[in-house]
Amino acid sequence: MEEADHRIRVAAGRRDRMRRHLQQSSLTLLATVGPEGAVIDDIIRAAAVSRGTFYKYYAAPADLVRELAVQLADDMITAVNQLTLAQEDPAVRAALGLRAILGLVGICPKLGGFIVRAGWPISDPSHAFFRMVGPNVDEGLRTGRFLPRPRELYLTLIGGLAVGAIHEMTCGRAAPDFAEQAAEILLCGLGLDPAEARTLSRLPMVLPVLPAGSLLEQVIAAQTARPAVI
Repeated sequence: MEEADHRIRVAAGRRDRMRRHLQQSSLTLLATVGPEGAVIDDIIRAAAVSRGTFYKYYAAPADLVRELAVQLADDMITAVNQLTLAQEDPAVRAALGLRAILGLVGICPKLGGFIVRAGWPISDPSHAFFRMVGPNVDEGLRTGRFLPRPRELYLTLIGGLAVGAIHEMTCGRAAPDFAEQAAEILLCGLGLDPAEARTLSRLPMVLPVLPAGSLLEQVIAAQTARPAVI
């Protein structure tokens, strides 16, 4: 029994290593050509594996892209959450968080292509969106900072606005102050007075520190150096 368990663990470890290899070796390629440019021949060439090996792990390149996109979304929200923790006001955290996400997409539009393809915010309740954005909504409701509305409605508002805004920025249709306008609309939706929403959506901010060695850092590094302030 012990020997059988050992073989199962070894096989599982081998599968995990190959999956990570496929992800890592494809990342630079996809960050360069964009997630929509994922072609199976290019992916297996970058990973130096056979077509059969690839299909043992993914049914199609789109599945690999989606898996990468979900992890990138998690990395992004985690990094942005660290940026906003110093703020006491849940409304300020919401505005800065959205602006930081759009700021990252602004310097790396292909990152936006990944996030949109992730179907972000993903429905998995263990995802960073629910673990980190959810408590901020709860605090805003508990303290009366946000209008008393269903928690799920606010999560839908935040996630939907973020995805839509990311798509606009990825398509190159966004105005220079698009992130600030999006944050202002978000705050109004949460129940803030329009004048206050405008003020809070334009507070000075910096972009978040990217997790060292993360997929997010690798994608942005493949595109351009990150500016310090937006």
